[in-house]
Amino acid sequence: MKTPELRILFVFVCCSLLRGGQHIFYRNYPESYSATVDDSLASRMKLQLLPVFSPLIDTAPPQSPYFTAGERRDKFNDKIMFAPQLEFCQHGEPNCPPTVVNDAFFRNAAANLQKGRKQVEDLTRERVPESLEPVRRFLLDNLKTAVKEEEARYKYIKIGDVTPLKAMLDRYCTIGQEDLIRRLEDAPDAETRRELSWHDWHNAILQCYTERIGKYPEEAWKRFVREYHVRESLVPEPE
Repeated sequence: MKTPELRILFVFVCCSLLRGGQHIFYRNYPESYSATVDDSLASRMKLQLLPVFSPLIDTAPPQSPYFTAGERRDKFNDKIMFAPQLEFCQHGEPNCPPTVVNDAFFRNAAANLQKGRKQVEDLTRERVPESLEPVRRFLLDNLKTAVKEEEARYKYIKIGDVTPLKAMLDRYCTIGQEDLIRRLEDAPDAETRRELSWHDWHNAILQCYTERIGKYPEEAWKRFVREYHVRESLVPEPE
């Protein structure tokens, strides 16, 4: 599984009242998300968050409040949630995507850390039905871990402190990381540290973490779908 690309997706969410239910539509490419739900669900959660929790579709800012992505497995995605990476930026801004580590990079990186921490606060406070709580808990664990990753990367890139990166490897990975740790320690400059932590270290943590935490709680989602009569589908977008 790859981290979502650093790009803006043309996405929007709209909700409309239908007789006997609510309709949610999330436009994406190459497939959009469409769902109808019981009216009662609108009083128990924000319906705009349904695509975020659903295993059918990936989501991304700025239109969606959260990054989610997964690999398709049968009908569903093995979905997890990511925090904004230090490199995330709006296309058209200077040094986007980053090609040099400088003061502007660290200002942008610090802003992305704040966004990630705010996402943790927001997702923790969101009201969801009890049947959806296992999904929220799973995605929240993903998000908290991803924020810790980016905090560790920021410190490593800025001052070369490899300690927090090694600590996360020790926590989630059991063996076979000696070569990676040596390369992290020997990185000669900030740009090399940024690239190495963004690719090799991040991918190692992601693989170890997803193996440890397990799969998206598909059965919990199915219970939620039955309880609130969620009828969801993917709609191909014209090319």
